[in-house]
Amino acid sequence: MIGQKIRLRRKQMRLSQQELAGETWTRSYVSQIELGKVIPPFETMQKLAQRLDTTVGDLIGDHHLLRAAKATLFYPKLCLNYLERLPDLPTTQVLRHLVDCLLNGNAPSMEIPPSPELHYMTAKVFFKQRRFLETVDTVQQGLRYSSAYWKLRLLLLQLDAYQALGDRDAYSETQDQLESMFGKREVEDLHHYLLTLIQSQAGHDVTPELIDLMQGVEWYEEVSRAKEHGLL
Repeated sequence: MIGQKIRLRRKQMRLSQQELAGETWTRSYVSQIELGKVIPPFETMQKLAQRLDTTVGDLIGDHHLLRAAKATLFYPKLCLNYLERLPDLPTTQVLRHLVDCLLNGNAPSMEIPPSPELHYMTAKVFFKQRRFLETVDTVQQGLRYSSAYWKLRLLLLQLDAYQALGDRDAYSETQDQLESMFGKREVEDLHHYLLTLIQSQAGHDVTPELIDLMQGVEWYEEVSRAKEHGLL
């Protein structure tokens, strides 16, 4: 956890909580961060890293930075801020390509690794660019690698694309496919279902950030779309 890393680094430097807090924060605030009761914003992490003579990546861990980059894809400048602190990997290469497409209006053209999440993000970029046929094609590719969670999200996006295309037959077929897989669910049941799937995929690495993200914008979008398409 982030708080544990901050506490360990502070002790290595033989600083008290008050000394780390300085005049910027209170000792209580630093204590809450170390106990995991507060997740500091990125700007605070930068200041903490500077005072602890280390980097944000070292305190947060690359997996947290990568999660933040994925969560901020449609805020390109913020996403790039996270990507600059990450190594050059297939996933970060795809994310940088998608950010460039969002900034310049180009269609995504990079080969996508066998990851349903990256296919989903690429499909969302196509959808935002109103390239609906490409959206459907990317969804279909992503479904080959998908667990139940990603199948749900990909097929909901496919419904959006067919609705935008005005293809009623394909829309109905996708809706039938979703209903046969997941059934009619109340909002609360679907929320619990999605969260359980997230946690089962994450194993023991279930962090407050992950749960916050699930209950935040992405979750709201999925429920709204499911409701719009008559699945709730």
